[in-house]
Amino acid sequence: MVSLRFVRVTSGVPQGSVLGPVLFLIYINDIVDLFENSGVCTKLYADDVKIYLEITNNSDYEMLQDGINKIYVWSNLWQLRLANDKCQHNHITLSTTAHLVDYSVSGVQLPTVENIRDL
Repeated sequence: MVSLRFVRVTSGVPQGSVLGPVLFLIYINDIVDLFENSGVCTKLYADDVKIYLEITNNSDYEMLQDGINKIYVWSNLWQLRLANDKCQHNHITLSTTAHLVDYSVSGVQLPTVENIRDL
């Protein structure tokens, strides 16, 4: 006979539960509100967040970095650690004279990549 005992759970959802993905989406869904009326676009898929912006002037570089900073602050507030090793920057342009800018998360420079694997 298997004895069952109750354990107090202060946070989280059991791995493999049916409700886990839905609860996670509800938990992170407000992250898009950070970018209302900012021009920065967001895409969410599972536990991935992408932000992007068409760069038309120098202030747009700062706006995109500000968006990265907002995600970092939000993740600390909600105790969701960012996987810095999975954070990347991709620069797409047809211009041969484009100004390349380095972006960072919490003082750590994001690697610039030419290809991104999407799920």
